[in-house]
Amino acid sequence: MGIYRALGNSRKDDVAFAALAKVYRGDPKDYPAASAAEALGATGHPDAFDILVRGMDRPSHAEVVADHAARGLAALRDTLGTALAQPGGTLEVCCETVTQALRQRGEDDITLVLARIRQ
Repeated sequence: MGIYRALGNSRKDDVAFAALAKVYRGDPKDYPAASAAEALGATGHPDAFDILVRGMDRPSHAEVVADHAARGLAALRDTLGTALAQPGGTLEVCCETVTQALRQRGEDDITLVLARIRQ
């Protein structure tokens, strides 16, 4: 879906991110939701990780939504790499930032988030 890919190229744009998140979470059709999932990761938006992880357990044809959500998560590694390249950006600092965000959402750590998805 080209429109979602185009929106994904809008790096850290709140309006594009909100549109993609709405499709990912709410479109009843699997393939538009899957395309939006991959594009969410491409945005590099700070909330993309949480949105993608929370929607990965959605049942879909051939697990296409979870597959594209995983691709979206993989795209976020570029954002992590950029954060690490910043002055004072260490892996420890970045991991602590993710852990704090998860705790604010009621999760203890990434391990618990992933375990919940696998259930």
